[in-house]
Amino acid sequence: MNRADQHSPKTAAPGWPSAAPVAWPPRAGVLQFRVRFGDPAANLAVVQKRLAALAPPPGTLVLLPELWSGGFAYHALAGMVEETPSLLAALAAEAHRYDIFLAGSLPEAPPAASPSHLPYNTLYLVGPRGVVGSYHKQRLFAPMGEPEYFRPGALSGPIAGPAGPVGGLVCFDLRFPELTAAQVRRGGAVMLVAAQWPRLRQEHWRILLRARAIENQIFVVACNTCGRVGDTDFAGCSAIVAPDGELLAEAAEQESGLLAPLDFARLNAVRSFFQTAGGIAAA
Repeated sequence: MNRADQHSPKTAAPGWPSAAPVAWPPRAGVLQFRVRFGDPAANLAVVQKRLAALAPPPGTLVLLPELWSGGFAYHALAGMVEETPSLLAALAAEAHRYDIFLAGSLPEAPPAASPSHLPYNTLYLVGPRGVVGSYHKQRLFAPMGEPEYFRPGALSGPIAGPAGPVGGLVCFDLRFPELTAAQVRRGGAVMLVAAQWPRLRQEHWRILLRARAIENQIFVVACNTCGRVGDTDFAGCSAIVAPDGELLAEAAEQESGLLAPLDFARLNAVRSFFQTAGGIAAA
């Protein structure tokens, strides 16, 4: 069978929820690193060092892991929540320095009027002028004790990016295809997946990333942590996946950075033959 990206794109078939996906961002990057357990200052220093090594071109969207400021260090969670505003300001300064956008999840304090004291596990999108938007993790992972320390988000997303919507998932959310499909139906053509995915289920991670890309005909940009964090070994294998499932870039298990252009003509070509994006089938 001929691959869709070997042909010129046709007019999009009926059924797609918007006229055409917005071609943003033009390029994606990933910073895969071992999150230093409960140490926001050390992790920020790692981000700054690895950004300098990656040298992302202007306009790139660079993704960081889930809870990149300290991981699931519950003993230090209250302090990590307090650090989040200053870390977001530091990310905005880095975004301004390189003229890029950065994303990754951090613990977010609950609203002042909330009856619960539990924070959200929040994927933030940050640009040169500050926070652009955010997504709250929907599905909390009980084996890591997450429901005892975090609150789940209500159904939300995609994030309203500067030039169009960008989908967001945080780790365990990846296992629930309806969360991706709902955001794709609302115009998300790029899905950001920030994770702390264990090595024990490494192949699940790699398969699910490609499955979400293929079934929704979208780009998937996924950043995992790596190495041993706390008492868990993490898988690495961060990746950037094309709408036809091809791996545009994939990390091994070590700390590393990835960069890849996102060719939206390729996305349109894939969808020109048939559409399954967002669970919508069109002839």
